[in-house]
Amino acid sequence: MSTPKGPLKRKHVVHQSSERVCRALACDSVLRSNKAQDSRAAGADGLRVAVLLSCSSFEDFFTDILGFSRRAFLDSYRNDWVWEYAEHLRRAGVTTTIVIPTYDSPGSVTTHDGFEVCFIQHRRAMRLYRRHPGLARSPWGRWVFEAFGALSLWPALRRLLSTTGADLLYVQEYWTGRYDVLALLTRTPLVGADHGGRSRRQVGVLKRFTFPRARILTTQTPGEAHEVRRRGGRPVPFPNPVDTDFFGPGPMGSTVDLPTADGRQVRLLHVARLNDRHKRTSDLLRAMALLTDDHHLDIVGTGPDEALLQEQCASFGLSDRVAFHGFVSDRDRLRHLYRSSHVLVVPSAHEARLLAALEAMACGLPVVLNDIEVFRALVDDGVEGRIVDTTNAEELALAIQSVVAAGDSMRVSARARVAADASWSACAPRLRDELMRAAKPLPTRT
Repeated sequence: MSTPKGPLKRKHVVHQSSERVCRALACDSVLRSNKAQDSRAAGADGLRVAVLLSCSSFEDFFTDILGFSRRAFLDSYRNDWVWEYAEHLRRAGVTTTIVIPTYDSPGSVTTHDGFEVCFIQHRRAMRLYRRHPGLARSPWGRWVFEAFGALSLWPALRRLLSTTGADLLYVQEYWTGRYDVLALLTRTPLVGADHGGRSRRQVGVLKRFTFPRARILTTQTPGEAHEVRRRGGRPVPFPNPVDTDFFGPGPMGSTVDLPTADGRQVRLLHVARLNDRHKRTSDLLRAMALLTDDHHLDIVGTGPDEALLQEQCASFGLSDRVAFHGFVSDRDRLRHLYRSSHVLVVPSAHEARLLAALEAMACGLPVVLNDIEVFRALVDDGVEGRIVDTTNAEELALAIQSVVAAGDSMRVSARARVAADASWSACAPRLRDELMRAAKPLPTRT
């Protein structure tokens, strides 16, 4: 076999070097973990899980993007998946420690509602790498950035796992370089979780070393489960659960009065981070331009393309029909928006089982979703909403009109679908049982 030359040779060398590093780290981790594994036996009560969020740091995501100070995040912000996981696992007898990377002050805090949150600090060298975000634009550049960040966090994370006596390390998003490094280093039983990440444009060559090291990898679609399985991982289907006790129809049992010929407004809702390459908000604006003037759109979220989308609204003559609400952290206000709308529109190019769609459906709000795999598993076209090619503005506009015209039938079906498939009352016992099995010591080889 001939030796690759030029750029191919460099790529070949990178792959070979990465594989050698993976084998070395794996062997070292196995030796270090044997003794710890023997001492772990999780029962129904007393299971402790450390949940590591996927953000590069608190400052990069919660402060720079969402606008939260640390104090506001701890005291009042609860509109995030991790708080719901912590609450419902606590009710099921599982203790969680929410772990968040930080560049600033590390430390542990117990919130007023009893959740333990630990901020673990990056090493100083990570600050230098952070100043050059352009290095992370390619798949390999992004993997190196994420892997370097994991190495930067590892000393603090290792101490945290030891001092808290964690039975499991739960890592959000397993297609990342961070997951690869932690899978090879940790002696704590590992769970990798899909919360919306995707395999496309990710470095996959290392997953055949790191996926088998997780006790389970939670997945949200059959396609995702297939990708995990063919790389040696153990996929466990698990949806994004919804708090159906909180997110539900209003006191009268429905969301809003249906539009009539007297000029009553038709209210559309779009809840998304305003990154148009991903969420495709611009496709919805093009459809809005085709709808009559009684259709109004509420956009909830912020992001790098907000100004661009506002300019697009002005160019389409939609400025008086489209309202940008920014990021909404108040769950009561978000629930009110779900209840006071006629349809939620999600034209995303890719997603996991989108929590906003599930919350909306729990409130009895039908949805119009893009025709992608994860949404086809969430909604039956014409029953709880519509599945259409949202890149086609005319098709999207017609789908919105058909959902509004359907009235209460789709509202009732949407609520029933979520209550049966994605309520926390149904999902929490399943998640607890999977975590308990994952935390048990592996059989000793003879």
